[in-house]
Amino acid sequence: MPGSLSQQRVTSNFWLGLAWLGRIAKSTTRHIQLLAWLGLAWLGRIYSDVAFLSFFLCLCIRALAA
Repeated sequence: MPGSLSQQRVTSNFWLGLAWLGRIAKSTTRHIQLLAWLGLAWLGRIYSDVAFLSFFLCLCIRALAA
C-alpha cells in the first residue's frame, strides 16, 4: 500500500480544506479573502511543498481570471 490510512485521511482533509479556502477566496469581500490567504499560508506550514505549489497555482488562476 502506498500510504497508511492516517496519511490518506490527512491528505484528503488537506485537499478538502484547500477547496474550501479556494471557494472563500472567490468572495468579493477583502476581509474574507485575507482570511483565506492566511489559511493557505497555515496549510503551507504543514504541507510545505504541496501547499506552496497550490498557492502559486491559485495565484495564476486568479491572474488569468482577472
